[in-house]
Amino acid sequence: MTLTPRSFFEYILSILLMLGLESLWAQTPDTLVARDLMNKTQKRFEQKQYKELIVSGEKAIKIYEDLLGPEHLKTAHAYKLVGMGHSFAGKMDKAIDLLKKSLNIFTKSANASDNQEVIADIYTNLAFSEWFAGKFDHLGTYYLKAVEIYKTLYGEDGLKVGDQYYNLGIYKKTVGLNNEALKYYQKAADIYARSADPFHPRLAAIYNNLGNIYSRFNDWDNQLLYYNKCLEITLKNRGEDHYETGIIYNNMGTVWRKKGNYDKARYYFRKVVNMSDGGDLRQITSKAGALDNIGHSYQFSKQYDSALYYHQRAYKWYREIYDENHPELAQSFRYQGNAYTDTKQYDLAKSAYDKAIKIHRQRSGSKQRLLSGLYYDYAAYLMATKQYDSAFYYNNYVYQLSLGQDSAQKINYDSVQSPMLLLQALNQKGRLHESLYEIDDNTDNLDKALNAYNVAIDYTDFLRANFHENDSRLILSQQSYDTYENSINLFLTLFDLYKDDEYLHRVFSLIEKSKSINLLTSLNKTKIQQYAGVPSELLEKEQLLVSEIGFNENLLLKETSKKNDKNTDKINEYRHHIIESKEAYYQLLENYKLNYPAYFSIKFSTNHITSAEVQSLLDSDQGLLNYFFGQQHIYIAVVTHDDVSVKILGREAIDDKIEQLRQGITRRDLKAFGIHAHALYQDLLAPAMDETIHNKKSLIIIPDGNLGAVPFDILLSEDPESTDYKDLKYVLKDFNIRYLHAATLLERNPGLKRTSKSDELLAFAPVFGKGSLITTTRNGQQLGQIPFAQEEIENIKKVIDATTFSGAAATESQLKSLISKGRYNMLHFATHAVVDNESPNFTRLLFADEKDSIHDGRLHAYELYNMKIDANLVTLSACNTGIGTFYKGEGTMSLARAFAYAGCPSIVMSLWPAQDKSTSNLMQKFYTNINAGQHTDEALRNAKLAFLADADKFTANPYYWAGFVVLGNNQPVVHKTSLWGIATALLVFFLFAYLVLKFGVNGNTKL
Repeated sequence: MTLTPRSFFEYILSILLMLGLESLWAQTPDTLVARDLMNKTQKRFEQKQYKELIVSGEKAIKIYEDLLGPEHLKTAHAYKLVGMGHSFAGKMDKAIDLLKKSLNIFTKSANASDNQEVIADIYTNLAFSEWFAGKFDHLGTYYLKAVEIYKTLYGEDGLKVGDQYYNLGIYKKTVGLNNEALKYYQKAADIYARSADPFHPRLAAIYNNLGNIYSRFNDWDNQLLYYNKCLEITLKNRGEDHYETGIIYNNMGTVWRKKGNYDKARYYFRKVVNMSDGGDLRQITSKAGALDNIGHSYQFSKQYDSALYYHQRAYKWYREIYDENHPELAQSFRYQGNAYTDTKQYDLAKSAYDKAIKIHRQRSGSKQRLLSGLYYDYAAYLMATKQYDSAFYYNNYVYQLSLGQDSAQKINYDSVQSPMLLLQALNQKGRLHESLYEIDDNTDNLDKALNAYNVAIDYTDFLRANFHENDSRLILSQQSYDTYENSINLFLTLFDLYKDDEYLHRVFSLIEKSKSINLLTSLNKTKIQQYAGVPSELLEKEQLLVSEIGFNENLLLKETSKKNDKNTDKINEYRHHIIESKEAYYQLLENYKLNYPAYFSIKFSTNHITSAEVQSLLDSDQGLLNYFFGQQHIYIAVVTHDDVSVKILGREAIDDKIEQLRQGITRRDLKAFGIHAHALYQDLLAPAMDETIHNKKSLIIIPDGNLGAVPFDILLSEDPESTDYKDLKYVLKDFNIRYLHAATLLERNPGLKRTSKSDELLAFAPVFGKGSLITTTRNGQQLGQIPFAQEEIENIKKVIDATTFSGAAATESQLKSLISKGRYNMLHFATHAVVDNESPNFTRLLFADEKDSIHDGRLHAYELYNMKIDANLVTLSACNTGIGTFYKGEGTMSLARAFAYAGCPSIVMSLWPAQDKSTSNLMQKFYTNINAGQHTDEALRNAKLAFLADADKFTANPYYWAGFVVLGNNQPVVHKTSLWGIATALLVFFLFAYLVLKFGVNGNTKL
């Protein structure tokens, strides 16, 4: 073999390298240039100058490849560093190629055992790059290989081991394996916790991802708790403008959007958009995501032009950092398609959806959650454009993705990947079959629609039983409303076809399922207090944990509600305690579910009363009207002892008529009042006033929507002609009326609590110091004194046995001390009430000032939720105690509802600001009737009729007497023994005495 000068040089160089004399080569001019380039490349990586890094790094690679060859370790190091640069610059395909080259060299090297740390680092960076490329097939393998290497190097508790467990948690969450994700997050958290650093950055990441997992259960409160804890750590470690802070703000905004608070959601999203630009790919991604989120929030509030504007801005940002086939661009196209569909711009919608689908189809590892969401939206577009066959195809795809199984298999509810998406897909499937029925009149489509809705409702019941947070169940109910309405319409269609009354009974059940889920679950505690089989220490632990959670939540609410001087340390401490207590509580619930399933089932039971059971509980002179407010119609299930029927009413302008009625009352405008009181009678009651209802004495109203703000007894059955309020044809003159949160409460609480308490009433009428903080509302309004409050309770004391506290003695601490003893049959509050629509838990009754660090003179709704009140009747003689924020599926968040949570079966509440002098008069008449043993609704009706009979032309206005209504049980709370009763008892006694005297008391004597 002839050696050329060049080959001779390479031959000598190879010998030198084999002899370990590489240092001689290292001093050549080219290698010095390469070394200098690599130093610059490393520095630029640390300075996040990725474009410059790539330029210098690729020059170094060229020199190394030429001089050392592509398999040398120095070349491998260059591949690794430049690959990471491409990754952070958004060039994922190039990054993956270089990182794989580097990995291949290191793993095959004779010195592989000496480079284990480098190899693990490459696996991690390779996984990161494939993640951002939308390729998920090998992520788990890469992370597990890194775990094994780091365990060898640092032991089981090494922080880098924790890092990889954290990454595995993210991966498992992304592919929908939430239980496995929780397992890896917990392993990581344990490692970080043992590091003794409460502000370890990875703890923040774990809190963030735990919050993400709670979204699967609609558990918004716990999500916010974890996100706030994450934010605390991240701000300390990273600062306000770091991309990780942006991720948290985006997540918090998303929670508020799902809770329906779009303004608060956009507040957090804009914090991300307004961050200082650090040039980091991940920060730019967060900003683009925030723009998409802002657009999404505008779409939910039906501001479509604004939605499109922000989605298009987000797309431009994404396009600057990603190639045209990246999944984030698909998501942006999807959102644009939704906005175009909602505005019926179907050609533009199709173009946007086609682009999104094309990207996902080119990415075999596209995120399942994003893909299924896209297909659901595309199916909705296809349905809107009447392309039903294609719509079914994509709907079925969503169904399979959300289940994680073939649609032909029986559903395993525990393994559902996307619960909310499954409910949406089932509802969509039902609507598709109904649409086909409208075309072909094939009743098979009605059967298939019914099956889809039934599965959706069954799964909703399953979720309710497994959601332990009130907010979770509440939002689930709101999201299920469309399914209930669609099912109701379908059952009525089936009734029209087959005239089978069973369909009407099913409609009643659906309406009832939509009512007061949290209240009914809360009242279950009365059913299980004496439940056998659960060890007492577990029940005591449960009660202790619930108390700890409630106590710290109350402290957190108070501290976070302060406008000034919020104590951040206290806020973080309270959140920490809540998280700890909730985690222990959830573990206890899992124990119940596994080892005491009967107790668990009763505790979270969502069983509702049937219409047949209602019929059995109603007297022949009673009628029940259960309302449901749908998107297009109002439905009334009308139930009597002998009959069940369903009425469909128009929805148009009902809310406006209610508002006009209330304004007519408060403005003392007889004409406006008369017009709308009769119009609402025609809309809401007249359709039910057939032969089954018009001859009844009592009506039970279960309202929905804004109907809870209407006292039905002031509706006018005839068009008003008189100019005198006293002569109008009020419903009051024909019926006793009371309200229920749900018909199920007829069964849950048919009678009142029979205890050893007397018939005594406990009454409070505080006075307030001038400028008192207690009477200052959120907007700075100062509430005045109530001149006739003390007179009110003194007049009541004249007609019923009562213990009263007035003036400075009427304190919150006094109330809590006395009711804890359970001595009083009735409670009466003549005071101010403050309704807080922004934060319903802060709605409150006011008491006298007292120097007490615990009792602040405000009895909040959130306090009542954790109290037990044994009184049979509570009268809230204050302004708007039956008014508050309305939530679908739960009702009005009022003070009256809070007292119902505390266990009060019968409540008298007000629907507008009470006029104190007329209220004093009305209450005296009411308690006179109560003391006579009248039913509660009867006593209030008779008091109103008596007031109206005595009123002059001015005070006959319903404003002065109609604002109070009865909520709940109507049984007499005072039992008077009549003279006939006494005479009968004496007769029985004397007859018994006569028989004893005549025949003796010998046990063998037979009568």
